[in-house]
Amino acid sequence: MAATVVQRAGNDTYYGGTSLSTTLGATPTVGNTLVLVASGMGASPHTVTGPSGWTAGPSANNYDFIGIWTKVAGASESTTVTTTFVTNLCCIMLVYEIAGLTGSIDKSATCGTLGTGITSLPSGTTATLAQATELAVVGATFAAAAGDLITARSGGYVRQDERANLTAHSYLDVGFLSTASTAAQSCTLTLSPYDDGPAAIIATFPLVVSSVFDQSLIRQQAVNRSYTY
Repeated sequence: MAATVVQRAGNDTYYGGTSLSTTLGATPTVGNTLVLVASGMGASPHTVTGPSGWTAGPSANNYDFIGIWTKVAGASESTTVTTTFVTNLCCIMLVYEIAGLTGSIDKSATCGTLGTGITSLPSGTTATLAQATELAVVGATFAAAAGDLITARSGGYVRQDERANLTAHSYLDVGFLSTASTAAQSCTLTLSPYDDGPAAIIATFPLVVSSVFDQSLIRQQAVNRSYTY
């Protein structure tokens, strides 16, 4: 079975409230892998908590927070995915249903502490992968007053979705890479000028696949962009 993105959904919220939900368009297929990438900035603590029953993966918290959660879809899986957090946190979330994955994270990495006004975001470097064919997911979050600020990605990563709450100056970007070897994975993102403020963070999350990749998994054009003002 080839690995493919079946569906995706996203949402964001301005400061206020203690939860955020997004709804997939159809009930996930039993056995498919659900992947949630979420970011948060604002009131301390900045941490976002994933949905009940999901497995938390790696996260980074450098004032801006980014994390990933996974779940194997069960019978009558809910189409609604909900994150929770403290009041006065701006949260952004992107959810994917992907067929052809084993349902668990293989290797991961997070970047270290970064200062304001940077133009280069390193993801950190994973350990050697368990197998050659994996899906690597890179996520980035930072303070931004405009969209489309990532101008380049190393290693062949292709942007999948970009979502920003520009009123809150909060930004989340997700890219995918279909790996072809067990080599350790990393990605460096180049940024155009953006708001001073919270340091940017990024994490790389290779996911183990069960077989080969359908290259349609990797979006080449028509990136999903959503800007809230």
